[in-house]
Amino acid sequence: MRKSILAVATAATVAFASVSPAIADERPENITDVKDMTFERVYTDGEGSSQETFYYFIKKDKDNHRVDTTVKDKDNNIVCDTVTQKADFMWNAGTTNCNRKKAIDVIKDISAYIAAISAAIGALFAIYTTAQKFIK
Repeated sequence: MRKSILAVATAATVAFASVSPAIADERPENITDVKDMTFERVYTDGEGSSQETFYYFIKKDKDNHRVDTTVKDKDNNIVCDTVTQKADFMWNAGTTNCNRKKAIDVIKDISAYIAAISAAIGALFAIYTTAQKFIK
């Protein structure tokens, strides 16, 4: 009895495991094609409730090498495009590939922006105080 239950459980696990990747690679109807590109794959990032799904579209040349990549989110918005070199703050648009940034890299970028803005504000105050001295 135990062996038959174990055999059924094993068979069900193997069957589900082989079907799951095929189910995961399907894209929803609301994700439209990108002009001159073909759908490549589904990419998921994160865990649990913070998991996000993205859809990769690629363009290849006559030698079957990747030329351009466009990535869309679940709402059919383009988050990364190597053709126009535009990318969301969580993505890097290279010459042929789009790469998702890690959270620590985004935090470093935001810290650098804040430091640059602070330096600019400090420079403006220095100019203002110098101008005030010349006025007096």
